Amino acid sequence: MREIDIINWENPLVRYYSLTSIPYFIIYGPDGEFAERGPGISNEIMKEISSPD
Repeated sequence: MREIDIINWENPLVRYYSLTSIPYFIIYGPDGEFAERGPGISNEIMKEISSPD
C-alpha cells in the first residue's frame, strides 16, 4: 500500500497518477494486474482485499 500526501495539486505525482479527488484509489491484485481505480472502491474489490487469504 502506498499513500501520497497531497498539499499542492500541481505536484508531479498528482499529474502522473491523474488524481482527481481525495481519497483516490488505484488497486492492483496480488498478481500485479490492475483491478480498479477511482475515488471509491466497489464492494467486490473491498471484499477481495480485506479477506484474510
